[in-house]
Amino acid sequence: MSELFTERWARAWRDAINRSEAFRCEGSGWDGVLVVSMPGGSSDGVALELEGGSCRAARRAREADRENADIVIEASPDTWRSLFAGRSELWLSILLGRFHVTRGNLGALRAHLPAARALLAAAGSIAEPPGRERDRD
Repeated sequence: MSELFTERWARAWRDAINRSEAFRCEGSGWDGVLVVSMPGGSSDGVALELEGGSCRAARRAREADRENADIVIEASPDTWRSLFAGRSELWLSILLGRFHVTRGNLGALRAHLPAARALLAAAGSIAEPPGRERDRD
């Protein structure tokens, strides 16, 4: 899997989400901005603009995205990789404290759990380009 949360990775995730039949179906009622990020005020994160089963935009999260997002969730890089690869289950990761909702509420995320799983699966489909250096554009 390519380096997490770069601008290039965010665009690849958007494209994967928009190819996902599962997200098209499960995410049809999820409209808003979701930010996924690393803990501790890290600048690493991605903002997803979701609307009607598609992703209108995905980009490296800015401070304004974090402040205005409907839901902001944080996890360590290892937890994200495990979730994206399908080695961990989202709700179990939340219950075990490996994944935190820092803006919005857990109930809102739980209402979109099937769609969130489809987002994770789409992220897991992003192939790692061989020999790529971390892209910070």
